[in-house]
Amino acid sequence: MRSNLQTHGFTLIEVVVALAVGATVVLLAHALIAGIGAVSGELQPRREALDRRENAGRWLSAAFSSMSNTDQGAASFDGESTHLSFSAWLQAPAGDFVLKRVDLHLEEGTLVAALDSADRVDLAEGVSGVGFDYLAERTPMPHWLRAYASPLGAPLAVRVRLARARNDTSPEGIVDTSMYIVGGP
Repeated sequence: MRSNLQTHGFTLIEVVVALAVGATVVLLAHALIAGIGAVSGELQPRREALDRRENAGRWLSAAFSSMSNTDQGAASFDGESTHLSFSAWLQAPAGDFVLKRVDLHLEEGTLVAALDSADRVDLAEGVSGVGFDYLAERTPMPHWLRAYASPLGAPLAVRVRLARARNDTSPEGIVDTSMYIVGGP
């Protein structure tokens, strides 16, 4: 005689297999989420460095474009190959523009803009050398000068070269070159 017992449910093996598959899925999801977190943690410092570099470029562009040598109280332009000084109308925190003396130089691996010897703006970090060149006149073959000094006027443009030290991604080092038009956008 046959018994009419029907079993409902899962066998022990089926339950163990389901738990193993579920645990594997949870472990893979955890590894994926941890990997995403690690990558985003690596990207954040690089993003902040890029933001600082772009802000420094905007600040320098604004300073060079608002350079003044003819306003009362403005000092002369004095540019050497490793540092330069000039007067510029810079925006104050209140929103108005104030005539300030700007001294650009390298200080302990940082390109610094010292303002009226009281304030300071750090423009670039990790710099091993800085070079300034000056374009004095418009010619078909421009000639860049290593020094430019004038009590009456400024050069047409300033070229800034920042040498960065060797590192893992750049064993030979990097030189960033930027050109700023004086008195223009």
